[in-house]
Amino acid sequence: MKPLTLITHHYNGHDRVITLLDHIASFAEEIRSKLSIIVVDDYSDESQALPKYDLEITQYRVLTDIPWNQCGARNLGVFMCQTPWALLFDVDQHPREKGIKYILHHYEQLEPDTMYSFRVANYFDANDNQALEVHPNTLLVPVTNFKEFGMYDEDFAGNYGYEDLYLPVMWEMRGGKRIVLGKDIYFDDVGYKTSSLTRNIEVNKPIAHTKILNGSPKPKNFLRFDWVRVNHRE
Repeated sequence: MKPLTLITHHYNGHDRVITLLDHIASFAEEIRSKLSIIVVDDYSDESQALPKYDLEITQYRVLTDIPWNQCGARNLGVFMCQTPWALLFDVDQHPREKGIKYILHHYEQLEPDTMYSFRVANYFDANDNQALEVHPNTLLVPVTNFKEFGMYDEDFAGNYGYEDLYLPVMWEMRGGKRIVLGKDIYFDDVGYKTSSLTRNIEVNKPIAHTKILNGSPKPKNFLRFDWVRVNHRE
């Protein structure tokens, strides 16, 4: 079994996925051979198969139109994951080769109750343009405990925000820990932003507040949409 699956997702970002996969395909073979990759197309306007790479890639497509369904897309990726660890990140977060190498060299020493974050270069918050050192959506998670503790809460799907902020609160309420892994920068933000969707937090903000007041309950009713596996382009 490979030790690590990279999970990313996109909406109308096929070309950006190709750029990301071209980047990962440039890594040394000793790294690539230990990776699985899952790409989730979150109901893009057009279904486009990925070309073949010298990489183990599986692509899924969400068939239900749910705006801001990144929580569902990520959950689908984790449910399909067959490795002990999963690295979840947005398509505009490019992992550095040395970062993946660090994970592969140390994953057996990582704690199974811990979510790991990473330092990222050139990342600015989409809401206030403030420079941030760590991206909240880039996470290395132990797959078994991630499923057991509670994954992304799909009550936030359909509107913008707070699924990434509620997840660590819920995780820590169940005894999980969070750590920034390593001392170096292991990701680069390449600056993509989804411009066709409204970033309005006013719907999800009170949902998150109510959940936290109620003890941060474990999410339920996962994968509230239809989906299909997409074959590679010949």
